[in-house]
Amino acid sequence: MACFGRFPRRREDPPEHADERGIRARWLLAAERLASETEAFVLGHLAECSLALGGDVPIWAWTNLLAHGSTEDLRAEAGACGQTSGGDAGHWREARSYLAGEVLHSAELCSSLDIVQRTVLVPLELSLAASPAVALWRPNHWVAVVETTLASHQIELANRARECRQTSISGLLGCPITRMS
Repeated sequence: MACFGRFPRRREDPPEHADERGIRARWLLAAERLASETEAFVLGHLAECSLALGGDVPIWAWTNLLAHGSTEDLRAEAGACGQTSGGDAGHWREARSYLAGEVLHSAELCSSLDIVQRTVLVPLELSLAASPAVALWRPNHWVAVVETTLASHQIELANRARECRQTSISGLLGCPITRMS
């Protein structure tokens, strides 16, 4: 079952012999799973969550780490480039490892991972999630799209970072300055 899966349906009129504790237990499990999936999404670990549950990973979910992961998560992912296992998930992990390095490079150019994520990667993630055609992509196509998207925003990102550095109030432009160390 995928990480973003089915939850038990509520019965309007349960049979007399239904075990209330069993129904309640299923609902609690479903709630715990939803909380775990939500946390995985927000932290950028949705692909791993889905794989851990034995499900398929939608292509847009491989973008999740790039769009929501911390600098440390992205560095760890970039460091795993060339060290992934085979199989379909291994190819996607290898592609994501490469792209993590590209995202960090873009963040260094504009001095902010947050800006790259908010202005480029989150919108890209949402766009990929909304497009049924993405389901047919292979890792190399996804890499090309992410690279092209990052490249097309480089000037915009650099200008935005420059604006953020020029203001003495970091929140004024809605772009906190987060220097890469």
